[in-house]
Amino acid sequence: TESIFNEDSNTKIRNLQIIHEVNIIKNERDRAAAMANLKHDFLANMSHEIRTPMNAIIGFSQLLSSKVNDETLQTYIEAITSSGKSLLGIINDILDLSKIEAGRLSLELESTNIIELFREIQNIFMYKIEEKGLEFIMEIDENLPMGLVLDEVRLRQVLVNLVGNAVKFTESGYIAIKASRVITDIDTSKIDLKIEVVDTGIGIEEGQKENIFKAFIQQSGQSTRKYGGTGLGLAITKRLVEMMNGDIYVENNHPDGSIFVLVIKNVPISSITNDDIQFSDYKINDLNLNDKSILVVDDIEINRKLIKEYFRNFSIEIYEASNGIQATNVAETNKPDLILMDIKMPEMDGYEATSRIRAISGMENVPIIAL
Repeated sequence: TESIFNEDSNTKIRNLQIIHEVNIIKNERDRAAAMANLKHDFLANMSHEIRTPMNAIIGFSQLLSSKVNDETLQTYIEAITSSGKSLLGIINDILDLSKIEAGRLSLELESTNIIELFREIQNIFMYKIEEKGLEFIMEIDENLPMGLVLDEVRLRQVLVNLVGNAVKFTESGYIAIKASRVITDIDTSKIDLKIEVVDTGIGIEEGQKENIFKAFIQQSGQSTRKYGGTGLGLAITKRLVEMMNGDIYVENNHPDGSIFVLVIKNVPISSITNDDIQFSDYKINDLNLNDKSILVVDDIEINRKLIKEYFRNFSIEIYEASNGIQATNVAETNKPDLILMDIKMPEMDGYEATSRIRAISGMENVPIIAL
């Protein structure tokens, strides 16, 4: 009896010890998960606050550059602007990755024209491409539907990352972006979209093809001093493509260039006609803004000051408001021609202010731009 009693007691003790250890592991796991969520939530929520001072630094540096003639001072200003843009790029990458990991990033699907999107990408990089003496090639399959339902903003972000890398790592030759449809017999209202970004740059070693899509990892042997970067661009690109029900991989002829291929599956076809496509070719100096009025709404004074400086050379009446309540009152009294609206503000945010301004007689159709 004593032997059985001792055995039962030992078993109970062992079981209690196991339960205790399991609870410790569970608590540690929960604590780690909570800390990870806290980090992601912090970075996701701090997006506005982190970017705001950088926008002011870059904005005022650019304004100062147009007013300074001294070559030495111009060099200093260019260094400030360039460094500010680099830092803002790093901040944007970290915030985007954090939002994806925290599940805070969602897709906004809309009818998208691939031809127009490709032309935008060409315009973004045209100066750098011409500066390096590269050729830019754009190929779009004539069988590709004109309108596709995609998240245009995120697809543009993916292409900017890929084409930006191609331009950065290519010293001679060409950059090409191609779009085609992958033939499927499943559903005639949907297609598989294939996009390729081709370059004649340094290429990617065979053993590095998978690593380059990992966060904070760059190709082995790549000169960080020469090419810069955080190693986040392709990691974000891969996550975004996967969110769009796609896949991305690399084909290359190392060391004679790379081919980045992304395939987005089951993309719905939308109806777009030639009349819906508008290619803007205006110049900013052709805009006639004289004798117009603009309401600038932002709770941060330095942002309002920066916007006012942008319009200094125009004969424009500028009204200011630091929150949604003030904005509504100013809009009702002065009936501005345009409103530049901050979103995140105390007392009343931009969404509520916009809704109330729209209800004011005579303000139903005034453009309100989220800035």
